[in-house]
Amino acid sequence: MWSLLLLLLHPKPFVSLLLLIALLLHLILDDIGYWAYKLKIQKFKVYPQINWLYPIRHYSNHELVKENKEVLKIYLIKAWPISMLEGLLIFIALVVYLK
Repeated sequence: MWSLLLLLLHPKPFVSLLLLIALLLHLILDDIGYWAYKLKIQKFKVYPQINWLYPIRHYSNHELVKENKEVLKIYLIKAWPISMLEGLLIFIALVVYLK
């Protein structure tokens, strides 16, 4: 994804680094929900969304969410702290980018 954005946008090196950090931070935030459940910080059961060791280790046999409505419901209602943190980071990134 990062390479595609670099090819399409031709950003300055600083902006390309910010893009890479933003993409990685998005993946890390997706994983925070799973770890919050495992550490009993969050009660809503979450399965890992990112398989960091693919193809060495395959996903477990849990059912993946495939509908956009269900994703939004989980993301905005049940996992609202993560979505709020992502929204705040997106806002900060836009402010930095527009300066």
